[in-house]
Amino acid sequence: MRQHVEHVLAAFGALALALFISYFNTGANAVTVSTLTNQGKLTPVGGVSRSFVPTTTPVFTVPTTTVESLVPGLEAIVTKAKPEVATPTKPTPLQKPPTPNGSAPVATTTPVPASSTGDALLDTVSLSVVNILCTSHTSQLRGVSGTGVIIDSRGIVLTVAHVAQAVLLEQTLGKNVISCAIRTGNPAKNAYKGKLLYISEPWVRSNSTTLISSQPTGTGENDFALLAITSSATGAPLPGSYPAIHVSTSPGIVGQKVALGSYGAQYLTTSEVTSHLAPTLVYGKIKDVYTFTTTSSDVLAIYGGKAAQEGSSGGAAVSTSGALIGLITTSELSGDESTRELRVITPTHMRRSFKAATGGDFDTYYDSGSLVNATDSYSTKIQELGNFLAKAIGFK
Repeated sequence: MRQHVEHVLAAFGALALALFISYFNTGANAVTVSTLTNQGKLTPVGGVSRSFVPTTTPVFTVPTTTVESLVPGLEAIVTKAKPEVATPTKPTPLQKPPTPNGSAPVATTTPVPASSTGDALLDTVSLSVVNILCTSHTSQLRGVSGTGVIIDSRGIVLTVAHVAQAVLLEQTLGKNVISCAIRTGNPAKNAYKGKLLYISEPWVRSNSTTLISSQPTGTGENDFALLAITSSATGAPLPGSYPAIHVSTSPGIVGQKVALGSYGAQYLTTSEVTSHLAPTLVYGKIKDVYTFTTTSSDVLAIYGGKAAQEGSSGGAAVSTSGALIGLITTSELSGDESTRELRVITPTHMRRSFKAATGGDFDTYYDSGSLVNATDSYSTKIQELGNFLAKAIGFK
């Protein structure tokens, strides 16, 4: 009987295991461990239904890099060392990327990979990932460095809301308060300016103090946004087409091999972020699939290696057939790199979240029409959410 009770207690203890998720944000203050606060639940798909409750082990962080207060004095691993790349073995495609309008986008010129690895898939990912760098011009606000991925050849960038909120403030308060640039290449250099095409209103209203808090929390739920490339940051003409990775219509599965691309910056100093930031390109494997509801595939846990580092927020998880199956939102930032885990939200979650927030269809929303008209149409919502965010952090 005693043994049976012990087994029952052990089972309940296992059910109470949590995944603490703390956003690593920006500023001079160090981020410390905090508890999860009413940010939804994450349940294993296909397993015993259970809600995760807060704990401090393991520590997962939303890996947005601090611009003003990076770790000094360390060598830039992503710049100084070639990424660990597994040689592909031509696996059977698990899914085909959707091809809007019947064909994949073709650039007007042949682009050069931001970081040539000798691996065709990783080089393709390298062409489509961008660095989003937002610099604060006031001590009241913190700058951020994160990642985005181009998902449409017209220049639409998918990223996380906790990076895009800085763009929201730029459009609301002006570039004299905070200025953002979309950067490409190796090292990353200013290339484009962008405007918000969509940012998750539920996320903004639930996470309004992220940019000024040293201990914000979250699960990655609703944490996504769309930017439209609208102008050049250098005066050079915009390309007629951008290399893009289309969003998958099929979910990822446990054991699946994925390519990961981001602009990781955990080992860089502040000056290196602005002058020597290189893309991190590695392969990972899906460890688990989670849901925010009951059975939908909303979050993939991936052994991420070097991709599990600060700066990778908004990075891409791409299937071996070349489709985007996840957007990096949270990551384990310590421990052996070979076993570090990162979390990505899936297109399944983004489509459902977008539908719930707007009543519209995610793919149709960004797949057709003029980007100029679309950003102009969204300007009223930008002002509404931007003013809400600005007031929450003390600007209004």
